[in-house]
Amino acid sequence: MQAAMQVAKSRQAIENLIKKNVIEHKQIGDKKITHVYIPSLLMHYASKKNDANCISTSTKLDASDFRIELALANAECKRLSDLLAIYEKNLTRTESELLNERRELLKERERNIRLQHEVLTLTKEFKAILNNEDGLSNIIKKLFNNKKNYK
Repeated sequence: MQAAMQVAKSRQAIENLIKKNVIEHKQIGDKKITHVYIPSLLMHYASKKNDANCISTSTKLDASDFRIELALANAECKRLSDLLAIYEKNLTRTESELLNERRELLKERERNIRLQHEVLTLTKEFKAILNNEDGLSNIIKKLFNNKKNYK
């Protein structure tokens, strides 16, 4: 209810401004629908608040302002495009470095697997030699026994 009252007050206030010819407006169509030029409405209310300077400068734009804005937008697009190119290049470089590291890691794993296999094989061979009667342990025992006999 209060919102409807506020809308009605605003509408009446705008109609009064149109009747006083304070703001720009035009009537369109067969039903004579009134269209209000919003910047003129803003300037009217801003003049009451002593902010007319701020709003009037922002609403009165000429072609040079648009060219400046366009140049700024183009410069920003160029800067963002350059940043994107740099980031893509860095990403590609990082991906290739990551692939190289992965290859090196796989090679190192293969080497480790081979070395583990060799160590396992040697361990089995040494255990077989040590457990064998005619093996190395027997020879070592004989050598130590011989040294004890010489003393």
